[in-house]
Amino acid sequence: MLDGCKSDRCRRLMIEINFLKISGHQQRWPRPLPGAFLIPPALLVVADFAACKMIPLRDTVPTKNYPVVNNTIIGVNVVIFLYQVTQGVGLEKFIYIYGLVPARYSIPQISAYFTTPQQIFSFISFMFLHGGFWHLLGNMWSLYIFGDNVEDRLGHLRYLLFYIICGLASGLSHMLLNLNSNAPTIGASGAIAGVMGAYFILHPRARILTLIPIFFIP
Repeated sequence: MLDGCKSDRCRRLMIEINFLKISGHQQRWPRPLPGAFLIPPALLVVADFAACKMIPLRDTVPTKNYPVVNNTIIGVNVVIFLYQVTQGVGLEKFIYIYGLVPARYSIPQISAYFTTPQQIFSFISFMFLHGGFWHLLGNMWSLYIFGDNVEDRLGHLRYLLFYIICGLASGLSHMLLNLNSNAPTIGASGAIAGVMGAYFILHPRARILTLIPIFFIP
């Protein structure tokens, strides 16, 4: 999407990024979640997983159709993550180009380096990037647990559109609330939050088999 860093155009862009970092728009990259010792038992509960430190294992709602869209989304996320980790020293530039950076839309000195298609594409590509293995695993596991039931109720095409719309809404809201931020936003969390919300609306009486971690702090 952008010329290699051997070009003058790319060098000027990276100089601009570094200038903004020095001047206060410091980028903060997602860090992998720390490991934890998990001790069973698993309890059958209905929980708000965003607010509680719980890990869903499976739900009790059967599906009638194969979740082709949901599984494809998971597969695409995994493939892109594997490609992402091969970037090496170019990972920072890769995240900045394909992540959602509000400053790219609000600061003319930066937006001038990107074409309109590049700016539009970032609203899609950001939701397929992840900040680390645990970030990817947490998102894809939640999508695996809840997405199939939502797709089963909405249908394949409507589910795909719903997923993309939720991701776009999360990206737009983040950009509007952090208009001058130079920190890239990445991850499928916004889209998956929409899927989980739809799940609890469509299946309000569903029960979730949940693992409750117990943390020992010496």
